[in-house]
Amino acid sequence: MAGEPTGMEGTIEDDRNLARTASQEQIPVLLHDSREEILRALLENPAFQEIHLCLLLGRKDLATVLLEGIANRKEWMSSYRVRRALAFHPNVPYTLGLHLVRELYAPDLVQLTFLPSGQPALRHLAEELVLAKLPQLPTAQKMTIARRGPARLTGALLTDGSPGSSPDRT
Repeated sequence: MAGEPTGMEGTIEDDRNLARTASQEQIPVLLHDSREEILRALLENPAFQEIHLCLLLGRKDLATVLLEGIANRKEWMSSYRVRRALAFHPNVPYTLGLHLVRELYAPDLVQLTFLPSGQPALRHLAEELVLAKLPQLPTAQKMTIARRGPARLTGALLTDGSPGSSPDRT
């Protein structure tokens, strides 16, 4: 489809070239393009930074193929913010999601359990990981989980019996 007209912007190839060479000021506008080939070209732009990637990952309509392409870039996967954004994305491939969820911190795992758009298996894994980490968590984190966490985690804290784990304490 190279050379195909796309309306007032010109050809798709022109748009890809623009995405590959866009300046810092142009990138945020291009992040809203609906064409996957433009977004892939934007990822090749040397001016494309982590902040742009996190904004892009905030879009819920990204294709699985694009998310896998992002995950294959080691320089981006070294960032916790990027790994977290990928793990929270509703279209994350299942196997990639399993890997990413295991790397999240406990507060992020608790937040993931509340995501209605998240995959049920990933939400369940997040709960299991929080349950496994409960004995090592500081009292303040346990109290936060007891107040904000899902019922299963709150129940585990109530049966734990450690000081500060009961939300009823005054």
